[in-house]
Amino acid sequence: MAAERRTSVMILGAAGLVAASGVAASVLCHKAIRAEEAKLVDLRVEIGKARDKVAAIPDREREAIIARENLEEVAKILPDDTQVELFVKRLQDFQQETEVGIASLENVSPKRQTGKAIHPVGYRINLDGNLWQFLAFLARLESYERFVRVPRFKIASGPRPKNGDYEAVKHRVQVEVETFAYNRGKGDGKRAQIPHYEKRKAELAEEIAKAREKIEDVPYEYRGPRGRRDPMIDPRLPSATAGGAGLPLDEQSSLLERLRAEVEKLRAEVDRFRTTGNLIERAELRRAISTKIAALTDEIGKTEREGKIAYLPLARRFRREVAEGVAEARRAFEAVMAEGPTVEELKAVARSMREALATGDLAAALDRYALVSERLRSVEADPTRAPLAAEIRELERRARLAEEFSRLKIVISGVVVRPDGAVAVINGRTVTEGDMLDDDLFVRRIGVEEIEFQYRDLVIARKR
Repeated sequence: MAAERRTSVMILGAAGLVAASGVAASVLCHKAIRAEEAKLVDLRVEIGKARDKVAAIPDREREAIIARENLEEVAKILPDDTQVELFVKRLQDFQQETEVGIASLENVSPKRQTGKAIHPVGYRINLDGNLWQFLAFLARLESYERFVRVPRFKIASGPRPKNGDYEAVKHRVQVEVETFAYNRGKGDGKRAQIPHYEKRKAELAEEIAKAREKIEDVPYEYRGPRGRRDPMIDPRLPSATAGGAGLPLDEQSSLLERLRAEVEKLRAEVDRFRTTGNLIERAELRRAISTKIAALTDEIGKTEREGKIAYLPLARRFRREVAEGVAEARRAFEAVMAEGPTVEELKAVARSMREALATGDLAAALDRYALVSERLRSVEADPTRAPLAAEIRELERRARLAEEFSRLKIVISGVVVRPDGAVAVINGRTVTEGDMLDDDLFVRRIGVEEIEFQYRDLVIARKR
């Protein structure tokens, strides 16, 4: 019995071991399955990412084609390292042109990355100047031939002046200026090949052109304060008595604004005079501008002599916006006058003078000549316009001779035309063709309806 019991125990032990090993094998199998399932999930994620990349290839190729076709335009506006150094020198020129004071100039460019063709270049500038000087400085940066941007700036306003000299107030301005240096051939690497490149480029021609338009920037033309006040200065004016001598302060301000408006009208008329092709309008504008310049010059002189505008800020504006504005308009007007009439203008004058002479309208012919008479001398050195000017002068000479002829006393009493010749009775004398009536006048031809006279070198027909 003991032996049987031991045999049973051994059988049970062996069965237990077999069962335990089966459970262990099952657990290991489940773990392997879960690991493979996890790998499968990761693989599906990678496949999804790869599909996204493949789907994005057409857009990436499109962007690459547009960028490649506009690379030359980008290269035009991005400076290379040498031009960056030139830009720093130009900052000194901007300082002198705008009268700001550069207190410091610090290079804050980030560390250059190896292998990159384009890298940012930055400067931090501390400068002193009034608002308009600072805006003029910004305008210089904006209109610079290479790409420049100002990502940020901050202004600490100057104190209100005790003497009323608002233009003397200087603000402290910190400006951050950034550009991007592009050195062709450095870091460009080998370009990836895009299938059917030329065909794709043709299909994207419109988008390439639109992208180029964004690159080709037209700078803004800064035109100064134009009557605006500096908002960073206390705008309150002192009492009227603080204006010193001259008119009351409100009347000084009104006078200044009226004269400023007159100067703006004058500028507009000069611009119109420069661009109009209408001869009559041009002549009217020339007379109006000359009259207005003379009138404003007289009023400016009177205002200064009588000290009507004595308050210092207004007096400064008066000199800059009125006196200098009129001087600038005069220079622009004289420059247009010095250029002389255009070819089209000369042709139109010559044509209208010929038509007027053909119809006997001498006054109209001389009026047309007056439109350009003062400016004909300025075109004598121009081989294109000089012949037209000479023709106009000749037409004017003929009109003057015809006008003189019209004042001569010529009375035609009768005409007889015979086969052997014609005879006319003029001023009580019987004359034939070729007879002299005066030192400068003779009968050239006698007809039934009209008689041709030659006055000096001009042939003129007179009806009976």
